[in-house]
Amino acid sequence: TEVTEERLKTILGTFGNMTEFKMIQGQGKSSALVRFSSIKEATAVVTGLKSASLPGFSDSVEVRYAENMQARNQRYAGDGTPFGIETIVKGFQMSGLMPGGTGYSSSSENSLYIAGLPSDTNDSHLYRLFSPLGSIAPKGVHVMLNEDGTCKGIAFVNYLDSASAHMAISIYNGTIMPDGTRLKVAIKMQKPQVMQQPQVLVTPSIPAGGTSPAASKPTVMPPTPASTRPLATTIAPPKAKVAAAPPVVAPTEPTT
Repeated sequence: TEVTEERLKTILGTFGNMTEFKMIQGQGKSSALVRFSSIKEATAVVTGLKSASLPGFSDSVEVRYAENMQARNQRYAGDGTPFGIETIVKGFQMSGLMPGGTGYSSSSENSLYIAGLPSDTNDSHLYRLFSPLGSIAPKGVHVMLNEDGTCKGIAFVNYLDSASAHMAISIYNGTIMPDGTRLKVAIKMQKPQVMQQPQVLVTPSIPAGGTSPAASKPTVMPPTPASTRPLATTIAPPKAKVAAAPPVVAPTEPTT
């Protein structure tokens, strides 16, 4: 029996509401592209007619989900893992082959702090603004996001040289936004490093002819707080030396 568009619509219509139907005539067999109003209805068709024959037809039919263009062009690695351009970009970023290392450096003198950005700002916008002024390190653009994915108004850009960073400041810093606020672009302030005071290891002496008792194990002493340390040592000047008076000799009477 010939498969016609009307008969096929009648059969498939029993599974749900069709929003799109396109019959494709081929040599020896026909195909149809059908879109249902819900995933549940489409799933019912796939499972109900899998390797089955349509009512009134002797031949079995093949029913499967239509592949979109992206799925059809998907590329796979040797182990079957799908990959795309994002995999290639991350691979080069982590390889260390590109200038600037493998990631964003917050301690670099070429790092910029940007504030006053709109809530829809993303990394791509920052690249479009700052990359024309100089080379940016791998993962050198970082927009701070809220939990809902919107921008907090703050971002960082990590250049490879200081000339590009200062050029960006001269162009963008102080720009008046449409709402009257100003864009701030400046060199990122580095956090001061806290110097740790060295700890002193006190090792007790071991009695001769024996081992150190458990009570005299080495003890690590904490450093003396700065407030209790003497800032300076006052040395008293030496006392002036006083010349000793010559001894007094009593006169003696001459002997006769």
